[in-house]
Order: sequence, then structure tokens, then C-alpha cells
Amino acid sequence: MENKTSKYFKYAIGEIILVIIGILMALQINNWNIESNNKTIEKQLLISLQKDFTETKDNLQNTIKLQSNVVKLSKTLMQHYITKNIELSKDSIYKMLTTGAQSFWRIEPTIGTYQSMLGSGDSKLIQSQKLVQQMTRFYGEISYGFEDHDVCMDIIMGILNDLAEHITLANEPYFYLDTYKRPDNYAEIIKKEIKKLYDNHALFVKLDSKVDYESNRLDWQMDLKMKVEDILTEIEKELENHD
Repeated sequence: MENKTSKYFKYAIGEIILVIIGILMALQINNWNIESNNKTIEKQLLISLQKDFTETKDNLQNTIKLQSNVVKLSKTLMQHYITKNIELSKDSIYKMLTTGAQSFWRIEPTIGTYQSMLGSGDSKLIQSQKLVQQMTRFYGEISYGFEDHDVCMDIIMGILNDLAEHITLANEPYFYLDTYKRPDNYAEIIKKEIKKLYDNHALFVKLDSKVDYESNRLDWQMDLKMKVEDILTEIEKELENHD
């Protein structure tokens, strides 16, 4: 009787062990499936992020080019003001006033994938904490924006108000009239208007400040471009780990 009980007991223990092993194997397989699925999702996210940040880099490069022109034209206009140069071509003063003195360029990042990650919670699937931190810092700066933007806008509004007195120089149709429609003293009119412009010292005080602020905006944009390049490098490393 004791032998039978012992056999049944051993048999029951064996069955329990087999059940436990089966459960552990099922859990392990399930974990493998989850891990595999997470890796697939992570790779898809990395590919989408790579596309977004590549677009952002291209946009930044274009913005930096345009913003550099704003700063260059504004500085050139300031130099003409200092030297009181009135011998300017028919379109150069117009460009300096419109594309330079009145303008600025802001960045347009592509943030769809990052926002979607935050909303869905999929950001936790990104294994590289370095990449997560880089993106967090970048989008933090984007959300905050250029710190002196409001000051720049106030200066530009002031410049626009001052330029109301110089509509001849800041009016594109007047500059691009066909030659035969221009008055005989067209060149003298332009020189007179440029002299009048140079007498508007308040405008050039504002422009001098704008040059400094817009140069800082340009530096900020170039720093963002470097951050984007670092992020793209990290994304490329992570994608290589999936191959």
C-alpha cells in the first residue's frame, strides 16, 4: 500500500513539474513573441524618425540659407547708411529693405512621428536612451522657440512703420516699371529718396538691433541643424543593430 502511495505521489509530482515546465515554456515563447513584435515596431519607428529628421534637416538647410541672406542684406544696408552711399542699383535697395530689413525665417520641423510616439506611448520601445534624450532636448527647443522672437517682431513692426515714409523705395511696382514708363528724372528721384531714407536715423537704430537679434536666430538655427545631424547619426546606428 505504501509503495502504491509513493508511486502515485511521485507521479503527481512529475505531472506538476511537467505542467510548470509547459507554463514556463509558454511564457518564454510569449515573451519572445512580444520582444520580436517590439523590435519590429521599434524598427518601423526608427525608419519613420529617420525620414522626419531628414526632412527637418533639409528644411533647416534651406531656412539657414534664407536667414543668412536676411542678415547679409541687413548688414549691407547698414553699411550703405554709414557711408551714405546713394549710388545703388534700381533693385538692390528694394531687396535690402524687403528681403533684409523687413524679413526673418523660422524653421519648420517635421514632428509627426515624434508626436505620435508620445501619444501612443511607443517611445518606450526605443532602446537607445541617448537617442530619446537627444530628441527630447531637440523638441524642447523647438517648442520653446527662438527666445528673442517676440523682441524681433516688435523691431520689425517698428521698421515697417518707419518705412511707411519711404514707399517709393519699398514699393516693388515702382522699381520694376518698364523703362519707357519711368519719368525722365527717375534716377534723381531714387537718389533723393535714398538720402531721405538715410536721414531716418530711428529706422537704422532699429535695423542695427535687428541685425544682432537675427544673427542670434541664425546661430540658433545652425545649432539645431547640428543637433539634427547627431540624431540622424544615432538613428543610423540603431537601424544597423536591426540588420
